[in-house]
Amino acid sequence: MWGAKVWNSHKIQSFFSDTTTESILRTPVFEEVKEDQLVWQYENHGKYTVKFGHPQKPIIYFGEYVGVAYHPNESRSVWNEAGLRGVIEPRVQQLNNVHNAFFDICRNETFDVVGTVAMIAWCIWNNRNNCVWNGLKDTPKCVAMHVAHVMNEWRAVNIRQQLRQTEDNNTTGIQWQQPRSGWSKCNVDASCHYESGRTGWGWCFRNSHGAFIAACTNVSMHKFSTLEGEAMTLLEAIREASFRGWSNIVFESDSKIVVDALQTNHTGVSELSSIFMSIKSLLHCNSNFEIKFIKRQANMVAHTLARAVISWSSRKLFDYVPL
Repeated sequence: MWGAKVWNSHKIQSFFSDTTTESILRTPVFEEVKEDQLVWQYENHGKYTVKFGHPQKPIIYFGEYVGVAYHPNESRSVWNEAGLRGVIEPRVQQLNNVHNAFFDICRNETFDVVGTVAMIAWCIWNNRNNCVWNGLKDTPKCVAMHVAHVMNEWRAVNIRQQLRQTEDNNTTGIQWQQPRSGWSKCNVDASCHYESGRTGWGWCFRNSHGAFIAACTNVSMHKFSTLEGEAMTLLEAIREASFRGWSNIVFESDSKIVVDALQTNHTGVSELSSIFMSIKSLLHCNSNFEIKFIKRQANMVAHTLARAVISWSSRKLFDYVPL
């Protein structure tokens, strides 16, 4: 017990078995220790060493941990509130051992049930410690509600991770593809930096063998929207190809909205609509130009150029591979 330098035997008996209680009460509490300090140290074989201001004494084994998590009446109420008393109680009665019951659950129940059982055990143990050391104690219903809240958060995180993993698997292996023989391909991309008020873009031409033809980066002090930046990049690349008299070119963009908009007859008076009209006019004059959508993973050259240009001050045209 804090300050008086004697154990609170009543509280200890309410949480531990008779054997453990006897061992704890035999542990001396020295007067010269002004304030006890609790330190939990994990060791091998699932043991936790409990250290105080006096020499190290009790070692809490896993069996004692799960015993506290089930045997007391209030702990059983938590299992009941959580709806899993039917999972653990028959096993305890059959196996006559709480930690064996836990291991049996781990071997035979679903991953979700095992996770919930482990969380219930931890929350009961944490509630017990909070009562011992801080004098605060939640009701079984509150403990069960906390378990449900934590498990729902855990499931939500796992669902997001699984979705990201699925997306990664679906995009794994997506690479830039060479155009058909006799054609060239131009990849375009834009990068908007709203903090600096700049918009950068880049494009890169390669032939049917994948060999470099030309590339360009440009930066505008005008703060375009993302769609306007993507459309401006495409417009500049088409203008360059038309100016040089190139033909049979596939222009690829990772902005599906821009590509889809160019396939429709929609008109408007916005700045974006004006850019679309200019692109359509150039495509009308160059019937062997094509516009296609690709995934970002296959557009990394243009993506890299668009991001790099933000640190530059002017337009740069490359007729050789930029280093």
